[in-house]
Amino acid sequence: MTLEQYAAIAEIVGVILVIASLIYVARQLRQNTEMIRAESRNSIVQQHMQELFSLVENPDIWRGFSGQDLDDGSVRLNNWLIAFSRAREHEWFQFKHGALDEASWGSYSLAIPIVLSSNRARAWWEAMKPGFDNDFVERVDELLQNETLNALSAKTATAVRDN
Repeated sequence: MTLEQYAAIAEIVGVILVIASLIYVARQLRQNTEMIRAESRNSIVQQHMQELFSLVENPDIWRGFSGQDLDDGSVRLNNWLIAFSRAREHEWFQFKHGALDEASWGSYSLAIPIVLSSNRARAWWEAMKPGFDNDFVERVDELLQNETLNALSAKTATAVRDN
């Protein structure tokens, strides 16, 4: 093989290495961007939780800016439900973006139909769900529908057994 042929092969290898390096850098940038977004989302959720729990602890603040004259318990419940739902929404985002495994999401999401099982909580969810991510809302509605079906099945099984 001549020196020119070695030079041509070296040039081809060099181009391949440059392309591989660019692909690697692009992948690293994408991962870093995703990590920065996740950290930003975490920070926003933490700030939102602090604000909500301030309203839970101090219902007068909420009444002051909302103009509604609700009792302390109603104000606390409303803001606690928002905090609970935001935490589950955040976990949903983490699951969708691969930062939370399916088993963990499944165990965390079990609380949703429990917390939203009362008529009052369901009415709250129906009124508030436009303020949440559409995919999360769909998932919560599926969980609530499944829980309703499970409850109906359990009632039916109990009725059949008792007759």
